[in-house]
Amino acid sequence: MDPEHDPGTHPAQTESSMLGQKMKAVHYEGPFKVSVKEVELPKIEHPDDVIVKVTTAAICGSDLHMYQGRTAAENGLVFGHENSTSSFKWSQYIY
Repeated sequence: MDPEHDPGTHPAQTESSMLGQKMKAVHYEGPFKVSVKEVELPKIEHPDDVIVKVTTAAICGSDLHMYQGRTAAENGLVFGHENSTSSFKWSQYIY
C-alpha cells in the first residue's frame, strides 16, 4: 500500500492540534436545497469511536431521495456516505 495512504503510517493528531480546525461538508437545508459549509472536525467521544479521513466522497440514490424531499431527513444533515477513506484517529480501545 502507498505509505501516503496507509492508515498505519499517519501520526495521530492530538485533540489540541485539531482544535478550531474545520472541514467542508455538503449540508442539507431542505428539499432541493444544499450548500457546502465549513463544519467542526469530529471528536472521539466514546471508547469505541473511530474517525476516518475521507479522501473522496460521492452521493448515491439514498442521498437523492433526501435531496428531493422523499424522506424524513431533517435540515442540517451532512450528505455523502459513499467514500474512500484512510484511518485517521481512533480511541485507545480500538486495535
